[in-house]
Amino acid sequence: MIDFLFVNSTIRCCGSMAEHLTRNEKVVSSILTSSSKFEHPVVYATGCSTHIWRSPGAMAFPWDMRKEMGMKKVVSGRKLYEQVLDQIQDMIAQGLYKKGDLLPTEKELMEQMGVSRITVREALRLLSEAGVISTRRGRGSVVVLDRDDMLSAGKSREDYQASFLNATKARLLLEPSLAREAAEVATEADVEALERALRGKNGGVEFHKLLMEILKNPILEQWMDLAHQYETEITITQLVPPAEQKSVAAVLAEQHEKILGAIRDHKPEFAYFYMKEHTDYILHTYEEYFDHLYTKF
Repeated sequence: MIDFLFVNSTIRCCGSMAEHLTRNEKVVSSILTSSSKFEHPVVYATGCSTHIWRSPGAMAFPWDMRKEMGMKKVVSGRKLYEQVLDQIQDMIAQGLYKKGDLLPTEKELMEQMGVSRITVREALRLLSEAGVISTRRGRGSVVVLDRDDMLSAGKSREDYQASFLNATKARLLLEPSLAREAAEVATEADVEALERALRGKNGGVEFHKLLMEILKNPILEQWMDLAHQYETEITITQLVPPAEQKSVAAVLAEQHEKILGAIRDHKPEFAYFYMKEHTDYILHTYEEYFDHLYTKF
């Protein structure tokens, strides 16, 4: 039989070796999950060890408890790395991991979720590039942003997500045709201006604005400015957006170079295709970002 001793607002669960650790863990888990009022540490002891807990959100849980509360085997029907990413995200959002906490090792994640090392590494890579964790060889993955850093901005966050996707879908419909037109009329000076833009700090944004200027249509220039405004986030979250992530930025840079090459060589259909590929990639990348990272906190 397990006794509960209340000492200075601390709960002590004492069980004999016959009670076994698993039963004690279930009792403590029940205590923690059935009440949101505990502000003090919860201590339980077995015949060979003592474990200290706090109420959810007060401190990070030991790995063995978090393992029971958060980690599940992945299932078929969705990309495996997305499921791993979502589970880690959910545990951070629930406060099971705090800033500075070390995540489970790759091996532990593999065993608990029943996935390969490649799957685990892809999930950790995405979290690292988004600025949620920092992964270093020999040290593991450490939480950089936790629930307290990423409190929801409510309607502002929802509005930004909707505005971004609507603006990008409009670009997907219109910008490939505009790139095709630019490839037909661009002068040598226009091409040089595009090249300079890509070498600048905000190269991608300026590149697209200059494409509109090549067509010498002020309505199109205003439209591009408006689209960029809708796609630019007021600081709502500390996450690193895809365009600023190393792997995504490298793809975007390569795509810009292909569009530039088609315009330089006056190949309208190539310019159309490369711009469509580019805007479609942006849309797909941000849809995944919003689904698996942006709305988790």
